[in-house]
Amino acid sequence: MRDADRKILEEMKISMVDNCPLCRGRNINCTCYRDFRYEQSKVVSNIPVHYRFLTYKDLTVKKLKPIILQIQNYIFNIEDNRKKGLGLYLWGTSGTAKTTLGCIVLMEALKRGMTCNFITLDYYMELVSGKLDNSQERLDIAATVDFLLIDDLGREFHDSKRYVDSHLDELVRGRGCDNLPTIITTNLSEDELAAKDFRLRSTFYEHFLPIEFKFDDFRRTKLRLGVLDENPNKEKK
Repeated sequence: MRDADRKILEEMKISMVDNCPLCRGRNINCTCYRDFRYEQSKVVSNIPVHYRFLTYKDLTVKKLKPIILQIQNYIFNIEDNRKKGLGLYLWGTSGTAKTTLGCIVLMEALKRGMTCNFITLDYYMELVSGKLDNSQERLDIAATVDFLLIDDLGREFHDSKRYVDSHLDELVRGRGCDNLPTIITTNLSEDELAAKDFRLRSTFYEHFLPIEFKFDDFRRTKLRLGVLDENPNKEKK
């Protein structure tokens, strides 16, 4: 856990638990402990800090409404989707809230007691190459959590080292075989994914519900959306 996250949790515990007006931290069955454990689960799941408190209300761009409805329907059936291993393939232009909506799904899963993990492609490449501490342990977590979000699978994917491609393919296919949903955010269409020789394409519709984001980057059109597809929480080596 990063030092910054550890500090955030310490401050949260003081404000939410130790200063709870109902129990002052003396009753582990109090709602303050439940609420704190939920916030703690976001940190443990590696959800970037700027996404941890976002809700649908923060997504004010009208073009997003049809997509939000699809995401809400997915969340409404999240227990069934977990059992079936049905994930999400969120693709389209950068800066259109794909990561935001993916994190909202993770946080809804956490509320229901499920385990989650957020990783970027770059972070995964570092894990596979063994550059980070406890790389194998973190890879095992990515392979076994209930919901895994792989963020920013971009067009540079095919330029990565072949063994990384193979590991990523094995990760997603293995999770699919174990009925563990994976959420992918990317600028690759389904056809472009197939062109990259990603073997998952052969069973794509068994593992993913594809949702296309058919509009321009909100940042370029200067529409206000709070937090977009940026990952300010990339882990330091």
